[in-house]
Amino acid sequence: MLRRHCENVGRDYGDIETTSLLEIDMRRAARAVLESLREQHREGIEHVIVNLPDAHEPATLERLAREVLAPLRGWP
Repeated sequence: MLRRHCENVGRDYGDIETTSLLEIDMRRAARAVLESLREQHREGIEHVIVNLPDAHEPATLERLAREVLAPLRGWP
């Protein structure tokens, strides 16, 4: 839809940085979080801004790094 709108108004779609805001709840299975990020990627999102409840908890950050960020290394 965005690509079509750009064509209609004569704007280069490549000039747009596609971003989204995603809340990541690490109380869910990491697999569900990874699937949410994969879906964002399939939709053409280049950058995801993350809202992370309980970010003040070291265990939450450690789990995010181990179970979500580490598997994402090497993604296109």
